[in-house]
Amino acid sequence: MKPNTKLDRAPLIKMIQAERRAQHHQYLHETESPLSHICDSGDALGPLVLNAKLGVARWKLTGRAFFSRFRPGERVELRVNKNGSDISERFSDGWLVESVRYPVPGEIEVVICGVKPLDDDRAIEVFLFKSSTEVFSNFLISQIQRLPSNFESLVLGTEKFVLSVDEPEFKVHYDQLNDTQKSALHDLVGNNLSGAIQGPPGTGKTHLLQAVVALALSSNMRVCVTSFTHSAVDNLLGKIVGDEFPYPWVRVGNSDRVRKEFYRSHVEFGGFRAPTFGDVSEAKLIGSTLHKLAFGGSSQMFDLLVVDEAGQVPVYFWPFIQRITKRLVLVGDQFQLPPVLTAELNIRTCLLITCFLYLLIEIPQCSKLNIE
Repeated sequence: MKPNTKLDRAPLIKMIQAERRAQHHQYLHETESPLSHICDSGDALGPLVLNAKLGVARWKLTGRAFFSRFRPGERVELRVNKNGSDISERFSDGWLVESVRYPVPGEIEVVICGVKPLDDDRAIEVFLFKSSTEVFSNFLISQIQRLPSNFESLVLGTEKFVLSVDEPEFKVHYDQLNDTQKSALHDLVGNNLSGAIQGPPGTGKTHLLQAVVALALSSNMRVCVTSFTHSAVDNLLGKIVGDEFPYPWVRVGNSDRVRKEFYRSHVEFGGFRAPTFGDVSEAKLIGSTLHKLAFGGSSQMFDLLVVDEAGQVPVYFWPFIQRITKRLVLVGDQFQLPPVLTAELNIRTCLLITCFLYLLIEIPQCSKLNIE
């Protein structure tokens, strides 16, 4: 998607409303089905045990499974057996999948986080269902409706920077890149440090992003790294700040959501974490989820926004992105994009199109990384 691509509010709102209706119809089908059938089909996951309480509203669930339909960033509902029958009933809603891993084949660990503690924190068996809560959809629609009807507030692509490519700090990262990664970086530099990077796992996207952020900071830019999930934000930010990071940085987010294991053990989060954007004016590098940036009441402005795992970002986030950053780097795996519902890539009919996919369509020469 080109920086000045203007998306009208009405089609975006219709997209969210249609998505909400489809999700609710599917939700009714799943929650009214027998647990044995819906778990066998893979539409629900369970039984899972509330294995470990990781925070006030953060849990690790464990169970036996070879596959999960649920991905980081998805909203889920916890359900339990209704009076020992094969029918489920709601136990708790408003949870977000933070991570999914398989310690050994046939075993699964799912970390979820929420906005409030569980009413009952006994170690009971639960089942994961796709959530049908309308709170997020309604809030998203209200935020889009509040956007200015004109496009004068767009800042993406409005300013050029002189890039300090000879700075020693940047050159250290640049010299560690392979030829494909260097070529991708050259493409970004030639496009005002904006564009899309695509590549499967193992292609060194994180190493490339470290070089991109180093170049931006050396060029006196204010940078934000973001993603759809807390784990993705902390994974990238933790690698960027490393051991001896020379710039002031802040991770914006509630303490229960920050994944401290991704950072060096010496990092003291009392001085590096903020629950809101209120006290981050001096920071040169900020880490935050995209939801926090778009809906946190922030008036923050960045010279560069780096979006990791961009294949998860729906296109209706585009108007918010255009208003908070002057340049943008989207990073993702073209083979992990969500399915598209129509062959015609039109915003009025394509419900699951993402910012990343739309940018790939608009800029077919975007950089591709290969495993070497």
